[in-house]
Amino acid sequence: MNVLIVDDDRLVGMAIKHFVEKTEDAALCTLVTDGAAALRALSAGGVDVVFLDLELPEVGGRDVLKAIPKGLPVVVVTSHSDFAANSYEFDVVDFLVKPVDLARFFRAWQKVRERRGPAADGPRTIVVRDGQKLVQVALDRLLFLDAETNYTRFVCIDRTVMSLVSLKQLESSLPPQFVRVHRSYIVNLRRIEQLEGNAIKIGTHKVPVGETYREELLKRFSPVN
Repeated sequence: MNVLIVDDDRLVGMAIKHFVEKTEDAALCTLVTDGAAALRALSAGGVDVVFLDLELPEVGGRDVLKAIPKGLPVVVVTSHSDFAANSYEFDVVDFLVKPVDLARFFRAWQKVRERRGPAADGPRTIVVRDGQKLVQVALDRLLFLDAETNYTRFVCIDRTVMSLVSLKQLESSLPPQFVRVHRSYIVNLRRIEQLEGNAIKIGTHKVPVGETYREELLKRFSPVN
């Protein structure tokens, strides 16, 4: 799972990150210390669970909570035990009172796993912002990503989505089957039909391969001997 930790107390955030890294199913752990950074990370997509401190400067934790897409599991981290009385308003999975200990963290983590359920083993999705809309993109239907100035184009089997987010922001949030093949392109290895010279055939599209990325691509997309 890709985990986003939001806490302005870096020591608390690092402790939760350390706990997350002890679990078997944590693929990536990102720590940010303010609400604005949390909103940017959520907009970039690829987040599977959020550990959210409510007491944040400027953009508060409750504002971030309201912006989290429906269905994304959230564990609230707070210094105030009375939040439990209001937690039903936000449909959070659990809440942890600081200081957080390992045993209590693992109980919350188990609740996250139960909330995600069997669907967690199926096709993953990311949520991106397209204009004023939040759009869910199924990664198994995503062919490639194409950078255009400040935007990224998500080219899927059946549609195209444009989002104001950079490839650099997205790259670390994508699962291993997505590989950078050009400074402007990331492709889904499982969707490549053909590689010839410096071009990839993927669906009805041709994607260029940059010399800088060619060697790594050939390692990942190699014939059976």
